[in-house]
Amino acid sequence: MKTELTSLLYHYISAYSREKSLIRLSLFLIFSFFSVTVFAQGNRSIQTLNAGWKFHKSNTSELQAVLREKEDWEQVNLPHCFNAEDGEDEKYGYYRGGAWYFKEISIDSSYQNQRVFMYFEAANQVCELFVNGVSAGKHIGGYTSFCFEITSLLKLGAKNVITVRVDNSHNENIPPLDADFSFMGGLYRDVYLITTNNVHFDLLNNGSNGVFIETPTVTEQTATVRLRATIKNDGKAKQKILQYTRITDAGGKMVTTKSTAVTILPGQIYQTEQNGFSIPNPHLWSPDSPYLYTVTTEIRDSKGHLIDQISNPLGLRWYTFDANKGFILNGKPLKLIGVNRHQYYSHQGFALSNEQHVHDIELLKQMGGNCLRIAHYPHDPAILEACDRLGIIATEEIPIVNYINENSNDFRSNCLNMAVELVRRDYNHPSVFVWAYMNEMLNNNKPKKPENLRHLNKLAISIDSILHKEDKNRFTMIPNAEWFEGYRDAGLIDLPQICGWNIYEGWYGEKLSDFEQFMDTFHKKYPNKPVMITEYGAGADPRVRSFAPERFDFSMEYQNAYHEHYLKAIMERPYIAGAFAWAFVDFFAEPRVDATPHVNNKGLITLDRELKDSYFLYQAYLQKSPMVSIASKGWEQREGSAASMEEDFCKQPVTIYSNQLEIELFLQGKSLGKKTVVNNKAVFEVPFANGSNLLEAVCKIGSNVIKDVATIQFRLWDFPLNKHPESFPFIHVNAGSNYSYYDKKNHCTWMVDQPYSRGSWGYTSGKRYRAGSRPASQREISCTKDEPLYQTQQIDPGSYRFDVPDGTYEVSLYFAELLSEAQMQKSLYNLTADATVDKAVKRIFNVDINGYPFLRNLNLKEQYGEAVAVPFKYIIDVRDSKGIEIKFSALAGVPVINALSVVRIK
Repeated sequence: MKTELTSLLYHYISAYSREKSLIRLSLFLIFSFFSVTVFAQGNRSIQTLNAGWKFHKSNTSELQAVLREKEDWEQVNLPHCFNAEDGEDEKYGYYRGGAWYFKEISIDSSYQNQRVFMYFEAANQVCELFVNGVSAGKHIGGYTSFCFEITSLLKLGAKNVITVRVDNSHNENIPPLDADFSFMGGLYRDVYLITTNNVHFDLLNNGSNGVFIETPTVTEQTATVRLRATIKNDGKAKQKILQYTRITDAGGKMVTTKSTAVTILPGQIYQTEQNGFSIPNPHLWSPDSPYLYTVTTEIRDSKGHLIDQISNPLGLRWYTFDANKGFILNGKPLKLIGVNRHQYYSHQGFALSNEQHVHDIELLKQMGGNCLRIAHYPHDPAILEACDRLGIIATEEIPIVNYINENSNDFRSNCLNMAVELVRRDYNHPSVFVWAYMNEMLNNNKPKKPENLRHLNKLAISIDSILHKEDKNRFTMIPNAEWFEGYRDAGLIDLPQICGWNIYEGWYGEKLSDFEQFMDTFHKKYPNKPVMITEYGAGADPRVRSFAPERFDFSMEYQNAYHEHYLKAIMERPYIAGAFAWAFVDFFAEPRVDATPHVNNKGLITLDRELKDSYFLYQAYLQKSPMVSIASKGWEQREGSAASMEEDFCKQPVTIYSNQLEIELFLQGKSLGKKTVVNNKAVFEVPFANGSNLLEAVCKIGSNVIKDVATIQFRLWDFPLNKHPESFPFIHVNAGSNYSYYDKKNHCTWMVDQPYSRGSWGYTSGKRYRAGSRPASQREISCTKDEPLYQTQQIDPGSYRFDVPDGTYEVSLYFAELLSEAQMQKSLYNLTADATVDKAVKRIFNVDINGYPFLRNLNLKEQYGEAVAVPFKYIIDVRDSKGIEIKFSALAGVPVINALSVVRIK
């Protein structure tokens, strides 16, 4: 069978060479046989197997069958996510199914007396490994690490075929079953080949390295350390070994050592324990001083030769959560303020490099955050390594979200196994303070009966119990979602040591102030329960800007107002131990259709890691060093109208965030005055002139000056528009909107709509489209990436007038049908008292421009479909100071317009 498998693989490699050239094939083979990274610990070698894989999507589950499939196999390197582009396209849904990876590796004959393992940092969500056609093992769960021994399946001194099947299909036995994020698949983290001697620390211990460190006592005067290890003897004879452990400080200086003699029988896994390590006057670990010791544990043979070695970080700290005082670290209260994070990147999906993971934690540290909720599943090991090093306190959880399978023992077993894998993999990270599970279990709109609550409670008890069994020192937490009575009745408030609340008042709820009311009521009912705000946030698209922000407009300004409110309330309540903004980075959530389809854009940072305004608000609250930031400096292109004929400027507000008491703002070097900073914020009315506007926000601290600078390109519309005919360029209108849309790609801003006034521009009648309480549609608009431009709409506008100077203009009209027929009837009925209107099931209208019949019998739904971007352009000469009039007349239903622009071309 192995010979047949190899011949099949060579068949496909030959086909690949014919199509892709011999040179490229040679490079592929070279990278297949050698690894990118190789390093050693003792006699253990560790090398990545990331380069030179072949990849093929297929739901065929049998190895031989998939190799006979005729489709091309793609060459890829790891990390690799086979949904990397699915979140960027216009199609609803994403691939959930099987995929195959294969490569060849050469195993030298020097491996004769060694054990060989393959270690996967993760693969979503079911993974099976084949070596030379034989299954080496299967792992269930998409986010934790796992390892298979492949020693007996290898051919020494020859090439070996490694094949991996990964499947991210929905499976009712594997959490998460449902969630507001995309379950992307692939070998999306690093894969390693590890070799050891016959006697070694146990690599098959649930993704751990086989060594577990705890600190029974930590004070300012002394710290004690206890170490447990699992050692395996895969040899044929018993072995007398010495387990030697040394603790060194951050500079590499020896602090303390201990050695233990052990005899291990062949085939035995031996549990060792070393107690009595004592560290006087320890350097304590904290966010301000993330001091790390190193614990190095060795196995040596009877002659003192090194056999195996493992190194782990050691952070010495003690902490507790108090129901009234909040979080206390090393004897001092510390307000935890941080973020939630998902593991996505634009055009990469799940497949981030270690450097990209670490950069996120560096951005969190630069923001001033001191904690991270790793949501809703274990992330790449690089995340906690960075948290250890940078001083970020972390909570980590298993991916049980929204609901459970009450009737499956396999589901329950997988949940418990994920809890074990979570704790054992990350047990030694000093940054981990809390283990969490069961996010928003009553929030999926499924009816909940008493028996459903009992099932939840039973599973929660089992998970909480196993977490405490695995780790007696850390706290447990369940993040709940506002429905107090339901979570109380399910026992999900009382069971864990910390109650987490995901609260979105002012976003999903109507009033921002309901946040404080909910939390204060909870604290009165549960005065002895430590509590954290595990989620709060509001969506924002950096392209959307508003001077009258409102809920669901996805403007940066509403997100700013939301976080300003929450931060102030959280800081004023000492009983709130900590809070995690949702979210740090935007992330893919396929069912969502907000300003950016398939993306949850509540992040403080975009998928491309562009900083949003609210990031600077958090800096102002959290940074200890002096800072000042012009919040909207990313809004580089603005537009607006002069208020009168006498003015050659347009006043618009600019927000400054700072942790100082007073700010002075300069425009083109001239002071606009000073403002007192209130709640880390000052707002200036800036008289923008046409052209480039240099802003400088300045704070003086003694003789030191700190400042932030922004250059805003401003397009000023004269009043009247024909005041300076030679300089009139264009007007872009986001019709029916309360927000402007910044099109960075085309360097223009689509302005907030307005009613017509003589000498200016605007609509003559109609009303703005609203989707219930939302000012814009939630529909994804096909054939465009400018959704915010098409998700607003002026209904029955009558006409638009532009009192532009004489010249030749390009008039562009942008349409999209946002309603279904049933919605049209309801909308039409509400717009007018005409008894015949509610019978109309179509929207048909004409458009005339300066009396010319531009569009006739336009029926958006029938001619183009629902939620499709439909642009038109028309060239017109304007003479005799008549300006431009775009008139809409109904044939059935009422006309609509989503956006329009007038551009002078000569």
